[in-house]
Formats: sequence, structure tokens, C-alpha cells
Amino acid sequence: MGAKPKKNGSISYAKWGYIFIAPFFLIFAVFQLIPLGSTIYYSFFEYYRSGLKIIGPTFVGLKNYITLFATDLPKYFGNTLLLWIIGFIPQIAISLLLAAWFTDLRLKLKGQTFFKTVIYMPNLIMASAFAMLFFALFSDNGPVNAALVGMGILKEPFSFLNSVWGNRGLIGLMNFLMWFGNTTIMLMAAIAGYMATVETGSFAVGFIAAIAVGILFALFFAIFAVGLRANQQASGLGVAIFGGGLSAYIGIPYQGAVLPERAADGIPFLDQIPFLGQAFFSQHWIVYLSLLMIPAVWYFLFRTRPGLVVRAVGESPFSANALGYSVPMIRCATLAFSGACIGLSGAYLSLIYTPLWVEGMIAGRGWIALALVTFGTWRPFRVFLGAYLFGGMTMLQMNLQSIGISVPTQFISMAPYAATIIVLALISRNPTWIRLNMPASLGKPFNPH
Repeated sequence: MGAKPKKNGSISYAKWGYIFIAPFFLIFAVFQLIPLGSTIYYSFFEYYRSGLKIIGPTFVGLKNYITLFATDLPKYFGNTLLLWIIGFIPQIAISLLLAAWFTDLRLKLKGQTFFKTVIYMPNLIMASAFAMLFFALFSDNGPVNAALVGMGILKEPFSFLNSVWGNRGLIGLMNFLMWFGNTTIMLMAAIAGYMATVETGSFAVGFIAAIAVGILFALFFAIFAVGLRANQQASGLGVAIFGGGLSAYIGIPYQGAVLPERAADGIPFLDQIPFLGQAFFSQHWIVYLSLLMIPAVWYFLFRTRPGLVVRAVGESPFSANALGYSVPMIRCATLAFSGACIGLSGAYLSLIYTPLWVEGMIAGRGWIALALVTFGTWRPFRVFLGAYLFGGMTMLQMNLQSIGISVPTQFISMAPYAATIIVLALISRNPTWIRLNMPASLGKPFNPH
């Protein structure tokens, strides 16, 4: 008596949110909380090494803290806290405002896609180029000061870069505009391939390790996006933050490591042809593999029955499921293939293109790859053209320097990312055209029940 009957057929997914965030707290405890507790504990002891002799541990109470606070630490702490407030509070306030703005159906806002593109695209720009952009904009002779003086707001240029609050404001603004991480799978594949090559002396082992890590991380994402049917954007961002930090952590011992020598690139004899040989026949074999994959992927998607099934799963997964195809398995298979390709590209960056390992070396190229899919309207040959447009602008820097044109390298490095922003902003002006070309079930979890 008095007990409320359970609703038949109701399913609660409340627990999956806690399951999704549980790995974060576990990793935080292992890599952050335990070392932090150990540091606090030993701060009450005199415990250090002098040559080969270990001094301590001898309990000294608050002596270490008294010595520490006698330095300029309070000033450094206050400055750090102030920069945190400048960077954090506006982010939270603006993100909540944008969330309320974009989800309020009563407003019927136009141009939402364009605005979202403009907001998110600064994350594609590498930090050095972004810093150079701010240096040029806010220098004493920059356009910001010129505009303020021209409008009569200032009588003379204000030195943003030589004043304490000017620097604080610029750092807060840059942090506000770049609050997302780098692409995970490329970073993890880059460090995995680099580690394997350094340890084994074989580039082949390095590429295989990168492909394997790419597949594993893609399937790790599939656990949440496909298996648990979690929000794909939130899952991808969570995995990206996790992988970015993990790659930085495990890559610390390999910064500055020397790779073994490798054979010369190119196709023998053909690479000796004047001009054409250097341009077309002196590349690494991955470049030629990528060129072959374009028609191969197109043929698979549009000329074979398995490709038709893949497109059907993207367009109408319920219809594919009704015909007896396993939608989750097909989605996992396509994710594994994409992870292998991304892993190969990450290994190419760290083993061939650079070749070295530096934290954050991907510099937003993974986001560029996502943008190129939209630019190419999910068609392989169009994506190919967009990719080579981006690559061509990247190589423009070297060519301009070789012919003696003096252009700041930071501006040239920024050009591909700026071009991507402009192209996506123009495309986003017509969201109907994007919806007609994109898969109908893109980003939507599949629940057959």
C-alpha cells in the first residue's frame, strides 16, 4: 500500500553520467591527488639530496613555509590568482549566456551557425601565431591604438605591452578565445610512433604502433558515443582533453630524443627529373598512399555494396537495422578505420614532417581536418582539394622566404587557419546547403528500441 508502481518500459540512463566521469576522478587521484598529498606531507620535513648523500627526512614543522613566504611568493600567487579570475570568470559567464541564447527557441535567432563558427575557430590557430597576432594588433603602432587615437578616445597611443594591466588584459583575452584542447588521436599517435621508433630503431614499427594507438583511441571514443549512446560532442571533447594531457605526460622523456637515420624519400630515377622530380616524385610513401586512398575511399563509398551500407547507416540507421545490418558494429568499424588514418597522419608529423616530439605539436590540425569535411561537403575529392589548399598555404611560408619576400613568419603560419575560418564562415551562411549534403544522422546516437 502506498508504493508507487513502476512505469513499464521506462529506462533510466542517469548512472551513465557518473560512469562517464569516473575515469577522470580515478586518473586525477593517481596523477594529481596522490602526488599533491605526498608533496604536502614532505613539506613539513627537511628532505633533500646533497651530492650522493640524502639529508633527512627530519621534521621541521612550518620552517619551510616561513622561508617560502619570506620570498616574493605572495606577489606571484596574487598575480596568478588575478589572471585566473580574468580568464575563468568571463569564460563561465559568456558560456552560460551563449547556452541560454542558442537554446532559447523563442528568440528565433538567425545566423547561429556563423556565430558558432567565429567563436570556435580561433582554437585552430597555433599559440605562437595567436600571440604574434595580438602583438601586431596591440603594439604601440598597431591598428588598435591607431583606431583609438583616430576616434579621439586616446590622445596618444597606449602601451598595452609595457603596462602591467595591459599585459594582464591581453593574456586574459587570449585565454578566453582559446579555451579548447588539441586533437587527441593525432597527439597520441604522434608520441606512440615516436616512442616506438626511438626504442626499436624502426620506422615501420613506429607507424604500426601509431596506427594501433589510433584505432584504440577511436574505439575508446566508440565506447561512449556508440555503446553508451552519450552525446558525441561532449564525449569527443572529454576524450580530447584526456588524450592531450596523457600524450604530454608520457612524451616528457622523449623531448629531444634522436630518431634513427632513414632511407631517402622518393621514387628512384623519377625523382631526378628536373623540376617535376622534386615536386612529384621525391615525397615520402605516405604521401602517395594518401593520394591512392582518395579514389579508393570514393569507390568504396559510392560503387560497392558495403559502401552503400555505410552510407545507409549514416543517413538512416533505423532502415539499415531493419534490413538486418548491425549499426553499432558498422559505426565501430568506420571509427576504427578513421582512427587508423588519423594515427598514420600523427606518426607522419612526428617521424617524417618535423621530425621530433614536442608537446602540442599537432597545433590544431585535427580541428582543421574536421573543418575540411564540412568544407568538402562529405565528398572525398572535395575534401582532397581542401586539404591541398590548406597544405599549399602552409608551404607558402618557405617559398616566400626562399624568393626573398620579407613577411613575418607568424602571419604566414596563421594564414591556413585564417583561411579555414573565412571559408567556414562563408559556408555557414547557408545552413540549408550544409544539411542537404551532410549525413542525416550525423552526431545522433542510435537506439534501436
